[in-house]
Amino acid sequence: MVLFLLMIGLVFVSCGQESPVIQSIDPRLGVTGTVVTLNGEHFGAEQSNSYISVGGIIPTASSYVEWRDDCIQFKTPEFFESGVIIVYTGTKQSNPVFYATRTSLPEPVLYSAIPLISAMQPAASPVGEVVSIIGSKFGSIREDSVVLFSGISGENPEWIPVTRGESGYILWNDREIQVRVPDGAISGTCIVQSRSGNSNAIPFSVVNRLGSKTTTGKKTWTISYAVEVHISEARSPNTLFLWVPVPAVGASQRNVQLLSQTSLPSIEQYQGTKLFRLDNLSRGDTFFYDFSYQIDEYEIRTTIAGATTSNTAPVTIPAQRAEPAIRTQMQAIVANERDPYLRARRIYEWLIREFTLTKTPMQMTIPDALEKKSADSYMFALVFCALANAAGVQTIPVAGFLVNDIQRTTAHYWAECWIDGFGWIPADPVLGYGNAPDLFEMPANPVSFYFGNLDNRRIIFSRGENILPHMDPRGNPVSRDRSYTLQNFWEEKVGNLDYQITWSQVEVTG
Repeated sequence: MVLFLLMIGLVFVSCGQESPVIQSIDPRLGVTGTVVTLNGEHFGAEQSNSYISVGGIIPTASSYVEWRDDCIQFKTPEFFESGVIIVYTGTKQSNPVFYATRTSLPEPVLYSAIPLISAMQPAASPVGEVVSIIGSKFGSIREDSVVLFSGISGENPEWIPVTRGESGYILWNDREIQVRVPDGAISGTCIVQSRSGNSNAIPFSVVNRLGSKTTTGKKTWTISYAVEVHISEARSPNTLFLWVPVPAVGASQRNVQLLSQTSLPSIEQYQGTKLFRLDNLSRGDTFFYDFSYQIDEYEIRTTIAGATTSNTAPVTIPAQRAEPAIRTQMQAIVANERDPYLRARRIYEWLIREFTLTKTPMQMTIPDALEKKSADSYMFALVFCALANAAGVQTIPVAGFLVNDIQRTTAHYWAECWIDGFGWIPADPVLGYGNAPDLFEMPANPVSFYFGNLDNRRIIFSRGENILPHMDPRGNPVSRDRSYTLQNFWEEKVGNLDYQITWSQVEVTG
């Protein structure tokens, strides 16, 4: 958003400047280090204090190849995958244009040889720590290659992939890969899987385990959902952005496969969503997008045997100081307990024991809920997250659906707590309270079961909040609270545009 609290002198200097305009970009798809050309006007005869932003990343000075009033050339920054490019000149900023790397929009690439691993450094590490894979023929960029660690599903061995979420991939080049040991990994081996084949397996040990985590009872769901847009009034120029949720990946939900979609999005993978951009719409235009996925869902069972330590989660959790009401209540609950795992469990049990969970949606803040000791299912989960984070246990909210015995879906919210050296521990205070949908079979002791364990009758769309950026400073974004995903925006319109939109419920079709 354009900042408007400027010094008066700066306003007078900049008021005569024309806003930069990007007219074209070449190429629209590349790899890390690709020289990108922006053609347009009002960029300025020289760079001076002007700069560009690439998906929120500001390139270093050495990245700029050329800067003229009608042309900018720069190299795409390392680790950038996809997003919008904006030119900033003084207090002015340009229109955004889209750019993506082949990591997010993969194209067929033939590798010259099968990757070879020569060493793991270190050869033993806890879950969540960064390790280096040394070798050759990994490729200069990751593309759709993946690193796999030994895991387990019930009594059967299974590969656990490193995912892009949770800062899974730190570095990737032809001779070295740096990754975080994924949640659910066990001592065994590690391989690199690429289009040209799988590498040799190299031994790797998971150390400092505080207990055990097992996945069992795999269920494979086929789901479908859709969005329909009807334009009632429009005058060009205008744009409509749609962020369509995509099922998330985690220890309990794996092998997420797109089976079909009616239209290709502008960007296939954009911060856990598909991004559609519709330009210069006219009255009466109608768009329908339908999506179908196949998902493997597992039951999670965990056992903590040893004392846990301080927590540093491998995901970015917004830094915020807990409000006094939250901190005061947290201190009353945890008292002198120092173990993060036991702190989280005390909060979970206190919430179920002291709160009233209502089935009617309630518009309130977390301090309001603490004062009234009452909340709907959405706020019930968020209160747990707020208290656990205030207690020093890194905790993220999770959103998706429960699937009952006749495959009907109900929006649902729960949480995951990070324990160093162990990984993520699920906590579902809503089901622990006993608030289950009709025809949903519950365990004998839900309070005990739903801290540390999770059933396999759910579909996950968000693990943690998904804060999406504005696509245009002039845009009007639309939020949808208490939905099945924790993204802040669903739509954004730019210009003179009125529309009706229907986001369908997610249905289990098989």
